[in-house]
Amino acid sequence: MVSLRTARERPYGLYGMVFGTDFCQAIARSTLLAASEGEGVAMQSERLDDLRSVLDLLLKKQAEVLELRRLGAATDTELLEFELRQETIHELCNQLAHSAVA
Repeated sequence: MVSLRTARERPYGLYGMVFGTDFCQAIARSTLLAASEGEGVAMQSERLDDLRSVLDLLLKKQAEVLELRRLGAATDTELLEFELRQETIHELCNQLAHSAVA
């Protein structure tokens, strides 16, 4: 079985830019930083749209893994990545819920 540490350190595949936890957290931090620095509403709205797009892609990936799990075809690695994405999804949802423009 793949350990949680191995799953976190494992390089992501072709979609790593979208589904990688570090990438999503970086976008979220960037959005919060921009909001705290007093960017205009239009810029904050654009960054929030980016967050929503990433969140949408993460949720679609989660649905794919749930379907694989239902069919009994999900690997241990996919299930661990599912858990990591779930943490990121919760963080993004909290940030969107607490944003000034949401």
